[in-house]
This record gives sequence, C-alpha cells and structure tokens, in this order.
Amino acid sequence: MNGEENKKLIFLIDDDINFCNLFTLLLEKEKINVKCFFELEDALKALEDEIPNLILLDIAMPKINGFNGLIEIKKLLKDKTIPILFVTNLDYTDNGQRVDEALARSFGADGLIHKTESLEEILKKIKSFL
Repeated sequence: MNGEENKKLIFLIDDDINFCNLFTLLLEKEKINVKCFFELEDALKALEDEIPNLILLDIAMPKINGFNGLIEIKKLLKDKTIPILFVTNLDYTDNGQRVDEALARSFGADGLIHKTESLEEILKKIKSFL
C-alpha cells in the first residue's frame, strides 16, 4: 500500500480562484488532496462519483449561496456523514446575523473557518475533522 491510498481528500467549493490555489498548496504540503470547485453544481456532480473526507463550502457564492448549497449537498449525500465546514470572509450575513460557529451549526454545518484566521489555526481545524 502506498501513501497515495491513505491521503485524505477535501472538496473545496469556493469561487475565489486565488483562495483555492493557496489552500490547495497549503493542504498538499500536509499530504491532503484537494479538489476545487468554483460552482456548487460541479461539486454536486463530483459527489455522485467520489466521496471526500471533508467538504469546505464558501458562504458567499454566486448563483447558490453556501447556506442553500449545504441543503443541496446534504440531500445528495442522504445518510452519509461527511463533515462540512463553511469558509468565509464575512463577519455578518445580509440580514445582520453574526457569522460564527453557532450560525454555521444552526444551518447544519459542522463548523466554520474564517479565511482571515492564521494558517495554523485553519490547519488545526481541518485536521480535527479528518
């Protein structure tokens, strides 16, 4: 058995290409595979064929925001339990709600990563779910 077979896989759904590239570099240094999707629809198609160990979902997405995207992902996954974390730059939603762990969990996510957190903190959170 080689190391490739043991690598964890993360689906990162985020329309920010620079963030996807940076995140991919960061996680691949930790021997974690990352597949980036810039639109939710592409990620949903990929989930039909491949199940990741973790899904990172941006809240502020075009077409379908992360809150509604989470509903679609959970519908598709049915009984599979894959941790899903929101990732965001937002401090508040459009209607003034603070974007924090409690809000993320109220929508059914397993946690939240703010893109402004330190790389060490982000890695620590991700590894705790893998």
